[in-house]
Amino acid sequence: MRSVGAAGERAGPARPQEGIFETLLVADGRPRRLDTHLRRLRRSYRELYRSALTADVRGAIAAAIADRPGYLRVRVDARPERPDRVQVVARNWAPPLPVTTQPGLVLRPVRVASGAAHKFADRGWIDRIEAALPDGVLPLLVDPAGLLLESTRSNVAVARGGIVATPPLDGRILPGTARQAMLDALDAAGRRYDLDAPRLDELPAADGVFLTNAIRGVQWVRAVEGVARWDAPDPVAVALGARLQPA
Repeated sequence: MRSVGAAGERAGPARPQEGIFETLLVADGRPRRLDTHLRRLRRSYRELYRSALTADVRGAIAAAIADRPGYLRVRVDARPERPDRVQVVARNWAPPLPVTTQPGLVLRPVRVASGAAHKFADRGWIDRIEAALPDGVLPLLVDPAGLLLESTRSNVAVARGGIVATPPLDGRILPGTARQAMLDALDAAGRRYDLDAPRLDELPAADGVFLTNAIRGVQWVRAVEGVARWDAPDPVAVALGARLQPA
Protein backbone atom coordinates (compact mmCIF):
# COMPACT_ATOMS: atom_id res chain seq x y z
CA MET A 1 0.00 0.00 0.00
CA ARG A 2 1.23 3.48 -0.80
CA SER A 3 2.23 5.31 2.36
CA VAL A 4 0.16 8.23 3.58
CA GLY A 5 1.96 11.55 3.44
CA ALA A 6 2.31 14.24 6.05
CA ALA A 7 -1.12 15.71 5.35
CA GLY A 8 -2.67 12.34 6.12
CA GLU A 9 -0.72 12.03 9.36
CA ARG A 10 -2.35 15.25 10.53
CA ALA A 11 -5.83 14.10 9.57
CA GLY A 12 -7.03 13.83 13.17
CA PRO A 13 -9.41 11.05 14.25
CA ALA A 14 -9.97 9.54 10.77
CA ARG A 15 -7.73 6.90 9.16
CA PRO A 16 -6.74 8.26 5.72
CA GLN A 17 -5.40 4.87 4.60
CA GLU A 18 -9.00 3.67 4.25
CA GLY A 19 -9.54 6.09 1.37
CA ILE A 20 -11.67 9.10 0.55
CA PHE A 21 -15.02 9.57 -1.14
CA GLU A 22 -17.40 12.03 -2.76
CA THR A 23 -21.18 12.14 -2.74
CA LEU A 24 -23.15 14.02 -5.35
CA LEU A 25 -26.73 14.44 -6.42
CA VAL A 26 -27.92 13.43 -9.87
CA ALA A 27 -31.22 14.75 -11.24
CA ASP A 28 -32.57 13.00 -14.35
CA GLY A 29 -29.12 11.99 -15.53
CA ARG A 30 -27.48 15.36 -14.77
CA PRO A 31 -24.85 15.29 -12.01
CA ARG A 32 -24.98 18.43 -9.88
CA ARG A 33 -21.71 20.41 -9.66
CA LEU A 34 -19.76 17.50 -11.10
CA ASP A 35 -16.67 19.54 -11.98
CA THR A 36 -16.48 20.94 -8.44
CA HIS A 37 -16.80 17.48 -6.92
CA LEU A 38 -14.09 16.07 -9.19
CA ARG A 39 -11.70 18.91 -8.39
CA ARG A 40 -12.17 18.36 -4.67
CA LEU A 41 -11.70 14.60 -4.97
CA ARG A 42 -8.50 14.93 -6.99
CA ARG A 43 -7.14 17.69 -4.75
CA SER A 44 -7.73 15.63 -1.61
CA TYR A 45 -6.17 12.56 -3.21
CA ARG A 46 -3.01 14.43 -4.14
CA GLU A 47 -2.71 16.17 -0.77
CA LEU A 48 -3.23 13.00 1.23
CA TYR A 49 -1.46 10.36 -0.87
CA ARG A 50 1.12 12.43 -2.76
CA SER A 51 0.04 11.06 -6.14
CA ALA A 52 -2.53 11.82 -8.83
CA LEU A 53 -5.88 10.08 -9.06
CA THR A 54 -5.71 8.77 -12.63
CA ALA A 55 -9.03 6.90 -12.72
CA ASP A 56 -11.68 7.99 -15.23
CA VAL A 57 -14.04 9.19 -12.52
CA ARG A 58 -16.34 11.03 -14.91
CA GLY A 59 -16.73 7.92 -17.06
CA ALA A 60 -17.37 5.69 -14.05
CA ILE A 61 -20.13 8.02 -12.84
CA ALA A 62 -21.69 8.16 -16.30
CA ALA A 63 -21.80 4.36 -16.44
CA ALA A 64 -23.39 4.10 -12.99
CA ILE A 65 -26.22 6.54 -13.73
CA ALA A 66 -26.95 5.55 -17.34
CA ASP A 67 -30.66 5.00 -18.06
CA ARG A 68 -31.66 5.85 -14.49
CA PRO A 69 -34.15 8.74 -14.38
CA GLY A 70 -35.15 10.65 -11.28
CA TYR A 71 -32.92 11.56 -8.37
CA LEU A 72 -29.86 9.56 -7.40
CA ARG A 73 -27.30 9.81 -4.62
CA VAL A 74 -23.94 8.84 -6.08
CA ARG A 75 -20.98 7.85 -3.94
CA VAL A 76 -17.47 7.67 -5.42
CA ASP A 77 -14.77 5.89 -3.38
CA ALA A 78 -11.04 6.17 -4.08
CA ARG A 79 -8.35 4.23 -2.25
CA PRO A 80 -4.66 5.15 -1.94
CA GLU A 81 -3.37 1.84 -3.34
CA ARG A 82 -5.45 2.08 -6.55
CA PRO A 83 -5.20 5.54 -8.14
CA ASP A 84 -6.37 4.00 -11.42
CA ARG A 85 -9.74 2.84 -10.10
CA VAL A 86 -12.78 4.20 -8.26
CA GLN A 87 -15.90 2.47 -7.01
CA VAL A 88 -19.17 4.21 -7.86
CA VAL A 89 -22.53 3.33 -6.30
CA ALA A 90 -25.76 5.10 -7.30
CA ARG A 91 -28.88 4.84 -5.13
CA ASN A 92 -32.38 6.15 -5.70
CA TRP A 93 -32.92 9.29 -3.65
CA ALA A 94 -35.61 11.81 -2.80
CA PRO A 95 -35.23 15.34 -4.19
CA PRO A 96 -34.18 18.08 -1.75
CA LEU A 97 -37.12 19.67 0.04
CA PRO A 98 -37.80 23.39 -0.49
CA VAL A 99 -36.80 25.30 2.62
CA THR A 100 -40.35 26.52 3.24
CA THR A 101 -41.68 22.94 3.48
CA GLN A 102 -39.03 21.70 5.91
CA PRO A 103 -39.78 21.25 9.63
CA GLY A 104 -36.41 22.69 10.61
CA LEU A 105 -33.43 20.94 12.17
CA VAL A 106 -32.41 20.72 15.81
CA LEU A 107 -28.67 20.97 16.49
CA ARG A 108 -26.71 20.27 19.66
CA PRO A 109 -23.31 21.91 20.17
CA VAL A 110 -20.45 19.40 20.42
CA ARG A 111 -16.98 20.62 21.37
CA VAL A 112 -14.19 19.31 19.16
CA ALA A 113 -10.70 20.45 18.25
CA SER A 114 -11.44 20.38 14.53
CA GLY A 115 -13.67 19.09 11.79
CA ALA A 116 -12.18 17.44 8.70
CA ALA A 117 -10.95 19.08 5.50
CA HIS A 118 -11.35 15.84 3.50
CA LYS A 119 -14.17 13.31 3.06
CA PHE A 120 -12.58 10.26 4.64
CA ALA A 121 -14.08 6.83 4.11
CA ASP A 122 -13.36 6.17 7.78
CA ARG A 123 -16.36 7.84 9.40
CA GLY A 124 -15.96 6.18 12.79
CA TRP A 125 -15.35 9.42 14.66
CA ILE A 126 -18.45 10.96 13.07
CA ASP A 127 -20.54 7.88 13.84
CA ARG A 128 -19.50 8.07 17.50
CA ILE A 129 -20.49 11.73 17.77
CA GLU A 130 -23.86 11.13 16.09
CA ALA A 131 -24.60 7.97 18.09
CA ALA A 132 -24.28 9.94 21.34
CA LEU A 133 -27.19 12.22 20.37
CA PRO A 134 -30.94 11.53 20.57
CA ASP A 135 -32.89 10.73 17.42
CA GLY A 136 -33.73 13.86 15.48
CA VAL A 137 -30.82 15.90 16.87
CA LEU A 138 -27.74 16.65 14.77
CA PRO A 139 -24.32 17.75 16.01
CA LEU A 140 -23.02 21.28 15.57
CA LEU A 141 -19.25 21.10 15.87
CA VAL A 142 -17.78 23.97 17.88
CA ASP A 143 -14.10 24.54 18.62
CA PRO A 144 -12.73 25.10 22.15
CA ALA A 145 -12.93 28.88 21.67
CA GLY A 146 -16.65 28.68 20.88
CA LEU A 147 -16.31 29.21 17.12
CA LEU A 148 -18.67 27.30 14.83
CA LEU A 149 -17.02 24.78 12.52
CA GLU A 150 -19.59 22.63 10.70
CA SER A 151 -22.02 19.80 11.23
CA THR A 152 -20.82 16.25 10.72
CA ARG A 153 -22.30 16.08 7.21
CA SER A 154 -22.92 19.69 6.20
CA ASN A 155 -21.44 23.17 6.31
CA VAL A 156 -23.07 25.77 8.53
CA ALA A 157 -24.05 29.37 7.85
CA VAL A 158 -25.56 32.11 10.00
CA ALA A 159 -27.77 34.95 8.73
CA ARG A 160 -27.99 38.30 10.47
CA GLY A 161 -29.30 41.51 8.99
CA GLY A 162 -29.37 39.95 5.53
CA ILE A 163 -25.66 39.06 5.69
CA VAL A 164 -24.47 35.45 5.68
CA ALA A 165 -21.48 34.41 7.76
CA THR A 166 -19.85 31.01 7.31
CA PRO A 167 -16.59 29.62 8.71
CA PRO A 168 -13.47 30.06 6.55
CA LEU A 169 -11.61 27.24 4.83
CA ASP A 170 -8.82 27.16 7.41
CA GLY A 171 -8.10 23.44 7.16
CA ARG A 172 -10.58 22.50 9.88
CA ILE A 173 -13.76 22.11 7.81
CA LEU A 174 -14.77 20.45 4.57
CA PRO A 175 -14.74 22.75 1.51
CA GLY A 176 -18.33 21.86 0.71
CA THR A 177 -19.56 22.08 -2.87
CA ALA A 178 -22.94 23.41 -1.72
CA ARG A 179 -21.14 25.95 0.47
CA GLN A 180 -19.27 27.18 -2.61
CA ALA A 181 -22.48 27.24 -4.64
CA MET A 182 -24.03 29.38 -1.89
CA LEU A 183 -21.14 31.85 -2.03
CA ASP A 184 -21.33 31.94 -5.84
CA ALA A 185 -25.06 32.70 -5.63
CA LEU A 186 -24.43 35.51 -3.15
CA ASP A 187 -21.72 36.93 -5.42
CA ALA A 188 -24.06 36.78 -8.41
CA ALA A 189 -26.73 38.63 -6.45
CA GLY A 190 -24.27 41.25 -5.23
CA ARG A 191 -24.93 40.23 -1.62
CA ARG A 192 -22.32 40.67 1.08
CA TYR A 193 -21.10 37.72 3.13
CA ASP A 194 -18.48 37.19 5.82
CA LEU A 195 -15.95 34.37 5.87
CA ASP A 196 -15.47 34.59 9.61
CA ALA A 197 -16.50 31.80 11.93
CA PRO A 198 -19.57 32.88 13.93
CA ARG A 199 -19.42 32.35 17.66
CA LEU A 200 -21.85 30.07 19.44
CA ASP A 201 -22.75 32.84 21.89
CA GLU A 202 -23.68 35.13 18.98
CA LEU A 203 -26.49 32.90 17.76
CA PRO A 204 -29.26 34.38 19.96
CA ALA A 205 -28.86 37.62 17.97
CA ALA A 206 -28.92 35.86 14.59
CA ASP A 207 -31.92 35.90 12.25
CA GLY A 208 -31.34 32.26 11.42
CA VAL A 209 -28.95 29.36 10.98
CA PHE A 210 -28.90 26.91 8.09
CA LEU A 211 -26.86 24.04 6.73
CA THR A 212 -25.69 23.46 3.16
CA ASN A 213 -25.22 19.98 1.75
CA ALA A 214 -24.63 18.64 -1.77
CA ILE A 215 -27.40 16.05 -1.41
CA ARG A 216 -29.94 17.82 0.82
CA GLY A 217 -29.44 21.39 -0.36
CA VAL A 218 -30.21 24.19 2.12
CA GLN A 219 -31.74 23.09 5.44
CA TRP A 220 -32.92 25.62 7.99
CA VAL A 221 -32.32 25.19 11.71
CA ARG A 222 -35.14 25.79 14.18
CA ALA A 223 -33.09 25.30 17.33
CA VAL A 224 -29.55 25.09 18.63
CA GLU A 225 -30.13 23.38 21.96
CA GLY A 226 -29.52 25.59 24.96
CA VAL A 227 -28.59 28.55 22.76
CA ALA A 228 -31.29 29.84 20.41
CA ARG A 229 -34.55 29.03 18.62
CA TRP A 230 -36.25 30.34 15.48
CA ASP A 231 -39.89 30.00 14.48
CA ALA A 232 -39.35 30.09 10.72
CA PRO A 233 -36.50 30.05 8.21
CA ASP A 234 -34.71 33.31 7.56
CA PRO A 235 -35.55 34.89 4.16
CA VAL A 236 -31.92 34.55 3.10
CA ALA A 237 -32.05 30.78 3.66
CA VAL A 238 -35.32 30.57 1.73
CA ALA A 239 -33.88 32.52 -1.21
CA LEU A 240 -30.66 30.51 -1.28
CA GLY A 241 -32.57 27.26 -1.04
CA ALA A 242 -34.64 28.21 -4.07
CA ARG A 243 -31.54 29.31 -5.97
CA LEU A 244 -29.68 26.06 -5.28
CA GLN A 245 -32.67 23.76 -5.82
CA PRO A 246 -32.20 21.46 -8.84
CA ALA A 247 -34.10 22.69 -11.88
